[in-house]
Amino acid sequence: MSDIEKQALSPLLTMGRAFLVTAFALGAAAAATLAALYIYNTEGIPPTALDPPGYWGVHLTNFVYFISLGLGISLVSAILWVRKTNWAAFAVRLADISAVMAFVVAGFHLLFQMGSLQNVLDHILYAQPDSPYLWDGVLVIFLLITTIIAMYMPLVPDLVRASLNVKEIKPFYRVLSFGYIGNPIQRMRVKRYSMIAAYIVIIVLISMVTVLAWGFEAVTTHPVWNNAITGPLFIAEALVIGLAALIGMLAVLRKLGNYEDMMPTNVFVKLGRSLMVAILLYLGLLFVETMTRTYEVGGTTIEAADAVWFGEFAPITWAIVFGGLVIPFLILLQPRLQTHRPILLAATMTTVVMWFKTYMVVVPGLTQHLQPIDGGIYIPSLTESVLMVGSFAFFAILMVSMSRFFPMVSIWEVEDQARSEDEMEVVPG
Repeated sequence: MSDIEKQALSPLLTMGRAFLVTAFALGAAAAATLAALYIYNTEGIPPTALDPPGYWGVHLTNFVYFISLGLGISLVSAILWVRKTNWAAFAVRLADISAVMAFVVAGFHLLFQMGSLQNVLDHILYAQPDSPYLWDGVLVIFLLITTIIAMYMPLVPDLVRASLNVKEIKPFYRVLSFGYIGNPIQRMRVKRYSMIAAYIVIIVLISMVTVLAWGFEAVTTHPVWNNAITGPLFIAEALVIGLAALIGMLAVLRKLGNYEDMMPTNVFVKLGRSLMVAILLYLGLLFVETMTRTYEVGGTTIEAADAVWFGEFAPITWAIVFGGLVIPFLILLQPRLQTHRPILLAATMTTVVMWFKTYMVVVPGLTQHLQPIDGGIYIPSLTESVLMVGSFAFFAILMVSMSRFFPMVSIWEVEDQARSEDEMEVVPG
């Protein structure tokens, strides 16, 4: 058994103190979330701040954020596969799993938006073709199916290794591996099908993100939302969120999984450079969106733009621009800061601040509608805040649970990477 195989399979074999403490903390957060969800489903709107015009609020914000997170990470993983990037072998498995989990959490927030289980059933039984809820549901289902396939294909070789070492649930791994034994023909097929899945992910994700953009633009009476470049802007935003979150999760995996000696800093450097390019692209599109927003006919759009940049939302907007985009970009631009700690700092700033950017996409388009609420700012209630925090805890629970059953590092890809590097070494003559 190689060192990387031993390290990747160790979480499946043992349950350390760190896992138990993490599970307890996340379990407490989950309990509070379930309590808030019960209140929300039994009492409806009253315990929230979701009165018109600020309905949806934090639920739609979280839905868009987790959709963007899944889209961005899936696109990054697929692009790395298509480009046959060997240095990213440590990152692709984590990216694939976290993308699937992000779409699962987004699906739950779609249910939160509907307010109660009865509303969910009504939308299924009496679905309207022009309903954004219906197409959001279609979006989540398509994204889940696509990313599950993309996650599963490269996972098969490692399932066989897990079945040989984790005796307690060996039948579980054998069923999922579908008779794979690792001969050259099967390995070639896994690589080929994984590459095909990567191409499908790129096509489907870029196509389906326009559905999310249409969901906003279909509500044409709301300013800010009906924008001509909403689709490209969402893709750029998803890449920024996905790259930043992937760097953060990779740093956590490197620390908690004891991969410091195996995972090269080069992985963080290259992902950091990719994040820098994504931020630059996003800033350009954000500038174009801001400059062209007032071209639309109607005073509410101009008022909403003024509120975002110079009015009641201005402190949030400028904090987002500098705290989540400009400053991280400058950190990533410095050659002397090309180590994993400064890159992690920049990625963490971007990951956190981009949630507020998503908030700024959703809320001004609601509260700056026909009749702005008093003070112009929607503030989520305690119930909504608990649901919001609980969604991130739920995402963490899913990731921790996956780490107990599946290797979070692609063993066979890391071994192939090490083998190709050995073959490229020049032996002195």
